[in-house]
Amino acid sequence: MFSSLYMQQLLKETGATPLVAFTGAEAIKLFQTYPVHLAFIDLRLPDMNGFEVAKIMREHHYSHLIIAISGNNNIDEEIYQHSHFDYHFDKPLRMEVLYSFLQEIYSF
Repeated sequence: MFSSLYMQQLLKETGATPLVAFTGAEAIKLFQTYPVHLAFIDLRLPDMNGFEVAKIMREHHYSHLIIAISGNNNIDEEIYQHSHFDYHFDKPLRMEVLYSFLQEIYSF
């Protein structure tokens, strides 16, 4: 089962210091308050969807990578291409996939 706490643990194992938000509003506050260098955003949040969060982040000039996480594997690739996300992953996100992605974009 995928959860933000599972994702937090996976990221900790890479040496990152993950911050966790459980709502879109919390996510927006985090990126405005802390130097966030990579954002994983679930598309289904209790107060708004991940597309809205990514759009707000970009409107506030967030220039780092934003990755969508979705349990809906039927979302058309074209939707992501016209969104504010840089990449997307389907749930459940396997540890090997996350690590391979992080190694590709960062050296750790």
